[in-house]
Amino acid sequence: MAEITSPERITLFSPYKMANFNLSHRVVLAPMTRCRALNGIPGPALAEYYTQRSTQGGFLITEGTLVSNTAAGFPHVPGIYKEEQVEAWKKIVDAVHAKGSIIFCQLWHVGRASHQVYQPSGGSPISSTNKPISNRWRILLPDGSYGTYPKPRALETYEIRDVVEDYRRAAINAIRAGFDGIEIHGAHGYLLDQFLKDGINDRTDEYGGSIDNRCKFIMQVVEAVASAIGASRVGVRISPAIDHLDAMDSDPLGLGLAVVERLNKLQLKQRSQLTYLHVTQPRYTAYGETESGRPGSDEEEAHLIRTLRKNYEGTFMCSGGFTRELGMQALADGDADLVSYGRLFISNPDLVLRFKLNAPLTKYNRKTFYTQDPVVGYTDYPFLSNASGRSHLDPDPPNLDPTTDPDADPEPKPKLGLGIWTKTRTQILDPDPNPELGARIRVRVKGPGSGSEFGSGVRGPGPRFRPGSGTGVGVQINIVSECCKLSSSSNGRKHFTNGDQPVFPFQDGQLQSLSQVSHPNLHYFIPLKVVLAPMTRCRAIDEIPGPALAEYYKQRSSQGGFLITEGTSISNTSAGFPHVPGIYKEEQVEAWKKIVDAVHDQGGIIFCQLWHVGRASHQVYQPNGGSPISSTNKAISNKWRVLLPEGSFESYPESRALETYEILEVVEDYRRAAINAIQAGFDGIEIHSAHGYLLDQFLKNGINDRADEYGGSIENRCKFLIQVVEAVASAIGVSRVGVRISPAIDHLDALDSDPLGLGLAVVERLNKLQLEQGSKLSYLHVTQPRFTATGKTESGRPGSEDEDAHLIRALRKSYQGTFMCSGGYTRELGMQAIAEDEADLVSFGRLFIANPDLVLRFKLNAPLNKYDRSTFYTSDPVVGYTDYPFLSTKSESCL
Repeated sequence: MAEITSPERITLFSPYKMANFNLSHRVVLAPMTRCRALNGIPGPALAEYYTQRSTQGGFLITEGTLVSNTAAGFPHVPGIYKEEQVEAWKKIVDAVHAKGSIIFCQLWHVGRASHQVYQPSGGSPISSTNKPISNRWRILLPDGSYGTYPKPRALETYEIRDVVEDYRRAAINAIRAGFDGIEIHGAHGYLLDQFLKDGINDRTDEYGGSIDNRCKFIMQVVEAVASAIGASRVGVRISPAIDHLDAMDSDPLGLGLAVVERLNKLQLKQRSQLTYLHVTQPRYTAYGETESGRPGSDEEEAHLIRTLRKNYEGTFMCSGGFTRELGMQALADGDADLVSYGRLFISNPDLVLRFKLNAPLTKYNRKTFYTQDPVVGYTDYPFLSNASGRSHLDPDPPNLDPTTDPDADPEPKPKLGLGIWTKTRTQILDPDPNPELGARIRVRVKGPGSGSEFGSGVRGPGPRFRPGSGTGVGVQINIVSECCKLSSSSNGRKHFTNGDQPVFPFQDGQLQSLSQVSHPNLHYFIPLKVVLAPMTRCRAIDEIPGPALAEYYKQRSSQGGFLITEGTSISNTSAGFPHVPGIYKEEQVEAWKKIVDAVHDQGGIIFCQLWHVGRASHQVYQPNGGSPISSTNKAISNKWRVLLPEGSFESYPESRALETYEILEVVEDYRRAAINAIQAGFDGIEIHSAHGYLLDQFLKNGINDRADEYGGSIENRCKFLIQVVEAVASAIGVSRVGVRISPAIDHLDALDSDPLGLGLAVVERLNKLQLEQGSKLSYLHVTQPRFTATGKTESGRPGSEDEDAHLIRALRKSYQGTFMCSGGYTRELGMQAIAEDEADLVSFGRLFIANPDLVLRFKLNAPLNKYDRSTFYTSDPVVGYTDYPFLSTKSESCL
């Protein structure tokens, strides 16, 4: 075995001797495709990217690097088979070595995971088989669109030797470029993995059939490369349990052990160990499936990893969704010698330092993973020093840890905590958060002169940097008095000299949103438990939210109050009402910014509800007059009617059941819409999975009649919703995501045979997701039905308020987070729900329509205006929308 220290002392920061290399820590940069090598030539952007992630004694593995002109399956990935590529890599390797790091080049051939557009003369991609990758997967094309994978061409037996030679030459080129070694990519459904896995390899020659034959190609590559550059410069990556790109095997553990056995034998033959074996484990969803839907569990995968670790005679590296804590545990338990990190390293170039300080991490932006921008989403993520004591524009950031930075000050300045600080480290604001409430701080800053360094690229409700008068800087701080105290400033204005300007707010070393600073692990401080429920109002002409919406939401805003917008379309197939706003076009995002600013100026918090109506639509709302999409082909019954743009009502048309592969495209629509919402300034989003709309059409067994992986069992019916929650949470952060469900509501024929069981199934999966993410969702929002005097729901289903109260209490008891309820609540019922701990928050709909100052009226127990139902869905920007009366100004001051 390679050198390891005793389990009691192993951490991510323990030194390690890997072959001939002395590592100062065990945090490895995993290989990740980033698509920034224009025309296959690595340039200055890559040099900056890898240099940023280099540390003294650290270990980096490059992105997959092409071994030949048939190897590509993504745009703008680097190669190592041309002389100009070798010369270009030399500059990058030199830059990394100058920082004291070790760098290996990952050698890659994608095999059938390609397209004719990437192949010489438009030929077919090569593989072990003629079978294409299934339609559930999509390939990124050079123009940014996605296509289906084409049928590959199975390599002739004699051609395989040619590909082995491509790997050998590429390895030699890598050493010529200065790399310390190479990693052979035999994982993730690419060429070598296509020979290993019996779910793909259907050959009848010496490279197919038995496990010995299926291992033959990768072992020929390893032997050829090791003979050319030395075994101690060669790492191998495998993923026996990962089914990415349909790469499934009937016996993942047996396959992994077969590879390990052959690598051990090769090392004995070579009389030298390989540099390492790198094993990737799958990430399981909240309902215990891989990304392809194969059942499994973290426990099964842990057994596989431990078995391979026990049997492999050399340095063992693991990867696959590890956090700092899981990495520390893997090392402490002896499950690995090294841990590689991917996405966390993308958005945290100083990940090693952040891990060492246990500092907060910057969240990655998934939509920039495969773009060609040489800066955005690539080299512009902040360093810890940027986020913890200086403006991004300040030169020479202070070092925080002299033990990892040889150029650090002998006595580094301490890490600054929660607050507002100046460049000269003078504290303007020193909040003392109430641990039960948290803190929400709003700040306005005016900088001197129109050329202020803070004048560009900063928007949102606060702080805003604008030209100031005189020579001082005006700082205006608005803060909830119950949760914080001020040390060197008070509410209002304070002036500082030009050389002592305020910089951005931050908390525990992490740059925060410009609109709030929140206490660690706590939600927004909301002094009120009265929430504006999302309600369709049909006032966004041509789907663009305008001044009428700004006035409407502003009227209903209050200091520390919480608003949820009307359902907002995530795509051009989402609408089922006239004039509902969208969040999928740039002009919509820009229009929402003005509305969000108006709410924030009133001290309110606002979430955007993301909505797709599914079958509750009509051809008139669909692109090219197509059929609405759903889980089913069944239409909504004739007891319901759809409102058309001219004001008439019609029956709902027959819907079109989504193809299985199309569902992931809708998931992507939700993810993009969530990102757009954050760009518009929203504090978060709510996923609308209630009331008979698209996600609810998958949840309810009275609608969902599918026979694929999204239908039938309760696990399958929950799958779509959880995929949406996971995608959105990964894009914008779990704590910015709320979820709305209505398991007992049968609006639009959305019946389920077991509402309580369905609700508990969703809760169980949301709890598990929160545990995996290490952070809570903003809230779970549950709507209960309104029963008629005869004890029936609006669809005529028998029931009672007692039955529904039992459901709400059961979900409240089971859900591990903030719980919001809605559905016909009055002031008295809302007070009772809070008093009896049935909810943390209560949302109000129709009462808020007619009473823009509902919070004040509730507080004073004042009479309420009656709403006019006939104006709910008209397009008048005033009547029935913003013309409901307020209480007198004198009464308003009581709040």
